Amino acid sequence: MVLGRTFEIVPLSESSKAEDLAEQPVSAAVVDGTPYRAFSQEVLRTLRSRPDGDGIAILEIVDPDVLHSLAIDSPNPSSGQAGQKAQANQLVASDSSTAAMLAAFWQACAKRDEQSWAFEPEAVSAAANQAKKAFSALEQISRRGSADDPVAARNMFRETARLIARASGLQMSQDLLRAIKSHHSYTFAHSLKVATLMAALGEAIGLAETDRVLLAEAGLLHDVGKLMVPIDILAKPSRLTFNEFETMKSHAPLGEDLLRELYDSQPEIAIAAGQHHEKLDGSGYPDGLLKTQIHEIGRSCAIVDIYSALTDRRDYKEAMSSNDALAIMRPMAGPSGPSRCPRSRSCGR
Repeated sequence: MVLGRTFEIVPLSESSKAEDLAEQPVSAAVVDGTPYRAFSQEVLRTLRSRPDGDGIAILEIVDPDVLHSLAIDSPNPSSGQAGQKAQANQLVASDSSTAAMLAAFWQACAKRDEQSWAFEPEAVSAAANQAKKAFSALEQISRRGSADDPVAARNMFRETARLIARASGLQMSQDLLRAIKSHHSYTFAHSLKVATLMAALGEAIGLAETDRVLLAEAGLLHDVGKLMVPIDILAKPSRLTFNEFETMKSHAPLGEDLLRELYDSQPEIAIAAGQHHEKLDGSGYPDGLLKTQIHEIGRSCAIVDIYSALTDRRDYKEAMSSNDALAIMRPMAGPSGPSRCPRSRSCGR
């Protein structure tokens, strides 16, 4: 089974003792309550009564009629139905397809993760939850012509969410993220998506964890200079005028200057903010840098920023599919140098 690639599976039957679960490590459980109802409830109670019980993701399989009944909130919160709903993170009918059961299992894991994030500071919780939404873009990207392995994709999501939570844990980063969110909500969401993709990129190319956290933090803060750009320009639903675009372009050097002051021990974070609109052929801004003149973190952030901008829906454009976005981006890399990203494609403001 596909779950066996991620978890060490330990099957239990009615002849097993639920108490056995109290000792062995458990990160997730699938409980089939259809044939042995009393035993399944005992297993659920045992799992939830462990010291780490709230951190176990539980999918319960029930009869369709039971599922329908539990879908209706009981008027009595102390009733058995309401109690059962609280026992499992996710319920699924016994006649569901394998695909539906797998989807429900991953939803149970997501609910478990959200519970743990809820105890983090507001900005960290927001970062992790937004990362989960943004990560769906990664699952759509084709790799060598075949769809990504969903198990590997979700493993990568959990890792990137953890890195983003760590990167946004500093008070200074939280304050900047709150300011960005208050100023322009799209820039906040876009920054979290870029951070997710940056961390995933670091994972894909085998960087050490400290470097992946740095990439995540650079992604979170790469657009901080937009705090100094008027909201009527940021939120304009149509093409910018020449003067408006010149003002928009100022966010790169302004962000770099601000982050050099605040993160003097991590200059790469400032560099990412200053260089994420540079292009290998010198057509980018603010400095028109060429090829190796662009720092590696600046190039990484530029790649991710363009992909995110192409696949985002904005007031002035529809979202592009991952495959269409990659088709535009591949020629930008060579063979003798990148082609320009036409502004009509909205490769990023």
